[in-house]
Amino acid sequence: MNITREQLEQLARIYNTLMNISTKGEDTFIMADCLRAMEKVVTDIDKAASESNKAASDSTTFTPEVVEE
Repeated sequence: MNITREQLEQLARIYNTLMNISTKGEDTFIMADCLRAMEKVVTDIDKAASESNKAASDSTTFTPEVVEE
C-alpha cells in the first residue's frame, strides 16, 4: 500500500478531531474503538513509509568497487 505523507497527515488530523468529540453512553465505547483502530492504521502506515524510505535510500547508496592492479 502506497500512501503519501499528505494522506498520513490528513489521517492524523481526522484522528485529532475525533479525539475532541465528546460522546455519552454506548457511543463512547464505539468512538474509543474507532480511535484505537485509526491510531493503529496511522502508526502502521507511518512505520511502513519509514521502512520504505530507508530501503529506498539504502538501495541508492553508491559503494565504489576497489580494483587493484
